[in-house]
Amino acid sequence: MESANAVGQSPVPRKHSGFGTASFIISMVMGIFLAGDLLVAGILVARKTPDDSLALIIVGLFMFVAMFGCLVGVGLGIAGVVDRTRRKVFSVLGLILNSALILVIATVLIVGLAAKK
Repeated sequence: MESANAVGQSPVPRKHSGFGTASFIISMVMGIFLAGDLLVAGILVARKTPDDSLALIIVGLFMFVAMFGCLVGVGLGIAGVVDRTRRKVFSVLGLILNSALILVIATVLIVGLAAKK
């Protein structure tokens, strides 16, 4: 997995994609952010907080912020995977983790909406 330099004499190791590294870091940050958000939501529900309280509204908004962050991470992951001159490890990891977080957020939102009916 090495490419030749301009002279063609010795191989030069390829660097990791900046897009892929950013995607992976975003997935880690959004995962921690989402875990904290779900923890706060669980505490608020256990305390029987009214559904129209400001705290629960903010928790819901934070889930959409996490979703947006994960969508940005997916875009960066795709950009890193497409780059042929760089390594793709962090791009693929970021793409998989961000996609998994989007599925988790969507599942939580759908289950939460279904439970209200």
